[in-house]
Amino acid sequence: MDYPPVSGVNNGTLSSFYSSSIVALLVPFLFPETARFLPVPTELAHLVAPAQVGLFEWTDYHFQFPRAEKLRVDGALVQKLAPGIWRVRWENSVGNARLIPLDGDAKATEAPFEVEVLSPKFPTFENHISFFAGLWRELASRFPPLLWNASAQGTRRGASVERGTPTASETLDWLELWGEALESLGRSLERRPSLHQTREEWEAPLAQVRRVESGQLGALLNADWTRTSSRPLPRSVAQSRWNEAPSPLRLRFEAFVSRVLQTLHEEPSEAARLWKRRLGAWAKPGSSSVALVARDPLAVRLLEIEASFGVAGTPIWGAIEHAARLRDIAVLWEWWVLLALVRELESANQERAEWSDAFDERLGLRTPALIRFGARSLLYNGATPSYSTPLRPDFVWRDETGKPLAALDAKFRVNVERGSVVGDDLHKMHAYRDALGVKVALALHPGERSIFYDRERGPQQTWNVRAALGGALSGVGAWGLRPN
Repeated sequence: MDYPPVSGVNNGTLSSFYSSSIVALLVPFLFPETARFLPVPTELAHLVAPAQVGLFEWTDYHFQFPRAEKLRVDGALVQKLAPGIWRVRWENSVGNARLIPLDGDAKATEAPFEVEVLSPKFPTFENHISFFAGLWRELASRFPPLLWNASAQGTRRGASVERGTPTASETLDWLELWGEALESLGRSLERRPSLHQTREEWEAPLAQVRRVESGQLGALLNADWTRTSSRPLPRSVAQSRWNEAPSPLRLRFEAFVSRVLQTLHEEPSEAARLWKRRLGAWAKPGSSSVALVARDPLAVRLLEIEASFGVAGTPIWGAIEHAARLRDIAVLWEWWVLLALVRELESANQERAEWSDAFDERLGLRTPALIRFGARSLLYNGATPSYSTPLRPDFVWRDETGKPLAALDAKFRVNVERGSVVGDDLHKMHAYRDALGVKVALALHPGERSIFYDRERGPQQTWNVRAALGGALSGVGAWGLRPN
């Protein structure tokens, strides 16, 4: 595939790289004058650290490490082309990558070379970071409550679900992604009044009454009266007073911070000591069962953070957080597509998704996973029989009998340009449609343009996704989806 010149860096030549703030000597290219790369913008360096340069997937790079006998890239050894020379190509892999040159005894000959692999679909660091932030923001807000609620559904159905406390290392990983949000919430709560007024009411015997409010005079007429030697008197009088107590939201926040730091109690690392200093002032005895006001935005934020910590030690969320730390956009994209597709199907079918059959008792996603929408279902990552060999599209939409209606595949590389799909990714959609007997096969790609090739009417720039999933259309297409 031919790529357009990279804007602002003279097509990525070494001369432009020397003029940047990155130390050019750290780049071990064999042919630096032709290598396609981007320097890391100074203002974004902290977001992609420790990457030293941006490279592109689906591009061949030749590296030279004269003292090395082996080269490990992202955990796998790369075959050597010649002494000290390796060819590296990233495919379906976007985000942080590490190259480690090794000697014959598998010991590092020099410091790892860290890079950020960019997709040609997002060819600048600004595009790359913006798309990653959108994916992570939506996953972080929607997936933890989903896991939490799915486990509760499983419990109601009789399955035993254990929500264990995250380990110290899992808590540190969680704080790496959520610690700043927790601090920001704490500062917002500090700007609110810390005390919450409550009105206390009780009935006091007449002998203990010191005052009667004007609003109580009407109630006295209906009170229980008794006759004394001199005159009738009420047996008791309603009394009230205002009490001040810490706000329920503040109490719950402080209890949550205490719970988080408790997991680091015996952790001796410098990272643990840092978080204890940053959050320790808010760690106070509180109550995690305090009811919150659902309309309060700070309460909603606390519930999101609590849910993310509650599933921090689960297999699925651990994998998503790991992908987020590596900025592995391809992995995050597939998870995001799952949520986006479920949301679309909920709207189209007016049925809420039932996830309990998709998770096992430890909150791991089953393979395959089955998500139900009333009588219909979405099969994720499961084999579907065909007239030859079973095929495994990412998603299969099925009717009440389990018959496939539509096949959908998350295709990060797909591009829709000038009213047509670029590349050969659409060929697989034809294969799915033919072999599985479905009416519609769609490639889901991270873009703003969509196109559908109707069997009878040809290319359609505007088409109805609900009609396609409902069986009203027949053909193949590319459906563009992007996070907000």
